[in-house]
Amino acid sequence: MNPTYLFIEVKLIVRQFAFLFFTIVVPTAMFLIFSGIFGGSTATFRNGTPVSAATMVSMASFAAMSAALVTGGRIALERQIAWHRQLRLTPLSGGGYLLAKGLIAVLVAIPAMLGVLAVGMLVRQIDLSLAQWAMLIAGLILGSVPFALLGMAIGQLASAESAQAVTPAVMMAMAMVGGLMVPVEIMPDWVGNIARALPSFWFRENGIRVIAEGTVSLPAIAVLSGVTLVLGLFVARRYRLSAGR
Repeated sequence: MNPTYLFIEVKLIVRQFAFLFFTIVVPTAMFLIFSGIFGGSTATFRNGTPVSAATMVSMASFAAMSAALVTGGRIALERQIAWHRQLRLTPLSGGGYLLAKGLIAVLVAIPAMLGVLAVGMLVRQIDLSLAQWAMLIAGLILGSVPFALLGMAIGQLASAESAQAVTPAVMMAMAMVGGLMVPVEIMPDWVGNIARALPSFWFRENGIRVIAEGTVSLPAIAVLSGVTLVLGLFVARRYRLSAGR
């Protein structure tokens, strides 16, 4: 993987005001609004989970997921302008290209989710131990990997125009049904059962387990790892087929 290529790609993304606004400012504002709607700093859900802390996890997960998805989807535009073909003329290998794209998506997800966590700690005064903060941040970073791969898969399958519609649709579906926008704790049981089929539910679930019990969720890690493996194999195979053509 070429560090120069990685640096240039990240610099191009962070220069986009609209991207920074919708991935950092919007989730942070939604956290403040939703935490107030669902009861404020002292409220708890029926299972005893603090509302503000759970909402912080949901919005941090949403911020990381959306940033990773959108960044991965940039591959569709590069396919349209044949930029990936030009890159094949350089020393950058196909594996290095895919690895760089995945790493870029994860890197841009970090400031998005850190913005929400900072507001949760400073404004909502959410009190977690240092170990809990560390586990929460690590879980959000690693948990964004399957969504980066999902964005890359969409970018390899869709045209640039359709990717602009498909990516937000997938993002909002996983956010709404997966419990990021509407807490699973207040959903009907049948909706909660559907939510468990989505990686976004397990992304949030791991964070909820950290704030509630101070430990990670092994089922969530297993599901997200499985999704990462499947999507990783798909993205690599799709790229090889595209390169062969």
